[in-house]
This record gives sequence, C-alpha cells and structure tokens, in this order.
Amino acid sequence: MGETQTSATTQISQHNYAPGAVVAVRDEMWMITNVARSVDGYRLKVRGLSEYVRDEEATFYTALDHIEVLDPTKVEVVADRSPGYRQTRLWLETTLRQTPVPLYQEELSVSHQMLPDPLDYQISAVRKALSTDNPGVVFS
Repeated sequence: MGETQTSATTQISQHNYAPGAVVAVRDEMWMITNVARSVDGYRLKVRGLSEYVRDEEATFYTALDHIEVLDPTKVEVVADRSPGYRQTRLWLETTLRQTPVPLYQEELSVSHQMLPDPLDYQISAVRKALSTDNPGVVFS
C-alpha cells in the first residue's frame, strides 16, 4: 500500500499545475489562474480559452477530472494556405478586437488597417461625426 501511495504522489507532482499553464479538461482549453492542494490532489481554478468556454471561470479537481497540461514546446506550426493569408489575418483581427484598450489610454483608439475595406459611406459618417460642426459629439 505504501508503494501505491508513493506512485500516485509522484504522478501528481510530475504535473506542472501552475498559474498561466494551459490545460485541456472536458474537451475544452483552459488557463490555470489558481492552484491549491486538496485532500487527494489539486484544485485548479481556470479561465476558459476555447470558443465555447471563453472567459468563463471554472474549478476542476485532479481527483475527479482528467486534466492534461499542454506542453507549449510541442505546438505544431501549420502553414496558412488561404488566399492572401486570410485565416491568419482573421485570427489577428479577432485577437486585436478582443484585446482591451488600457485604462490609462485617454485618446480614441481606432485601427485603420483591419480586413474590411473602408467604404465611402462609412468614411463620410465618421468625418461628419468628428467634424467640429456636429453638436452631437463633444470633445473635451
């Protein structure tokens, strides 16, 4: 019985459960935000990364769930073969749109080189909104 306990303890301690590590649990990707010892393993607080659980918070126990720590050194880089690197550009745009503007930044933040082409009616609407003649927009 002592041998089994040692083996289980060794197996648990071999995992790199640390804040910032990415894990796969229940077919979804999560980032660990907090790790605590529990009676028979670890309690992991996580934040969702994959599409269906993005930004959701959850708690998993190593004694109850199969938790796979993903090794960033084993990531497979795949060439983007879409026309004009469209898939990569869409991914970059999505990432930029989901990145919050820092709270200390007071000026307006607008990206001028995203995927969609600027259309004349959009440009004229922005020019009108930003013109000093428009009482609907207040600059301070």
